[in-house]
Amino acid sequence: MLTPVNRYKELLIEAGVIEDSKFVLIEPLNKHIEKFDIGIEALTILQQGAPKWILQNKILCSRIKQIFTPNFFVSETTKEIKPTFILEFPIKNEFEKLNNWNEREDAIYYHGRVVPEKAPIRDLEDVCEHDIKVVMRGPVCKMYWINKDLEGDEYDDYRERFFDLVKDGKILHLQETDDSKVIIEDLNRYKFYFTLSVGEAFNIALQEAIACGTIPIVRKNGAYWWAHDLFVGFSITNTLFEYYSMYKDRNLEEYSDLIAKEIKARCSLKAICKKYEYQKTHVV
Repeated sequence: MLTPVNRYKELLIEAGVIEDSKFVLIEPLNKHIEKFDIGIEALTILQQGAPKWILQNKILCSRIKQIFTPNFFVSETTKEIKPTFILEFPIKNEFEKLNNWNEREDAIYYHGRVVPEKAPIRDLEDVCEHDIKVVMRGPVCKMYWINKDLEGDEYDDYRERFFDLVKDGKILHLQETDDSKVIIEDLNRYKFYFTLSVGEAFNIALQEAIACGTIPIVRKNGAYWWAHDLFVGFSITNTLFEYYSMYKDRNLEEYSDLIAKEIKARCSLKAICKKYEYQKTHVV
């Protein structure tokens, strides 16, 4: 699976915001940034803690010409050193609502890396204790930026407990894929998208789910500022089940249409390009 930084780069290029040849990627947790000895045209920031090590590296600060981030919370810090463009992940046109919401399966669906930070095992076990179909697609990884199985380390327990839920039929675990067609089919098959993450700088999978009209029930997170009025938020897993039970038999077709259209208006390729053009002349 592509890392979020690489996906962000590809999408900004497709939206016409940047040129591939003039864009240098630095992973947010890359501690070897001093190796870059050329002028950096642009830098992406996805993690809330990243500005700390950027500001601490004066050489890097002097070489960065501009910064792109989907994370509103880092903007004030980065603006101290370089122009910062706050642009959400652009949504490809192919992510759209294809199936009526009322005709979908009663289930909650998750797409992404299955890691302790995004899917705490105790929370997953709590969800699976209820009468609810849980579908998850993605690799079980050590950390979200490493596409590697968990073995021989402290995460063995997490892996074992997760696959116990799969063996018991409490979680349908689908094979990982970067095929957007498969993911779009998934999102149009199930009524709800869910995430148990306690904190993320940005969640592109949530964004794509909304674009497909899949109603999100997600743990409240201030970082989801770009979609705060487009999802149902919960704090504890029992509340997730309560919302699921409350909404699954209702007619939410109109709401599904509404959120799909709204996120496209905010984050389509064309909309992100327009935001960039506006920020160049009015904000930076």
